[in-house]
Amino acid sequence: MESSIESALGSISPWPFIRFQIKYPPHLALHPTIMFAVGSYHFRNGIRGGIGPVHHTAIRLNGDPYFDDVKFRNAVGFKVEAGWRWIVASYTNIKYRVKGIDGSADASSFGIGMVWEFGQP
Repeated sequence: MESSIESALGSISPWPFIRFQIKYPPHLALHPTIMFAVGSYHFRNGIRGGIGPVHHTAIRLNGDPYFDDVKFRNAVGFKVEAGWRWIVASYTNIKYRVKGIDGSADASSFGIGMVWEFGQP
């Protein structure tokens, strides 16, 4: 058995500092910049599990031409992963808030990804 700490500067994602763009109907787009670090535990048979913090910054919802753009506060949540060797399924729990408005928007998500770590066979 082996444990390791992955970091956004390490190898948990090939694009930890790239702006993601989620497209909806024409001209609607959600633009967060996502950074995260996951500490993982590796079993000898290749199964892995991990958990760690996730930070979304520069979050903007482009509403053209339907509504004015919305800027959200920076958000912090957590990410849980389970997988086998280099493929993982993940769940991110995070909420977005708008300055001056009560309430929040649930930005939680499920995903499938590939990971790579320095020093791993």
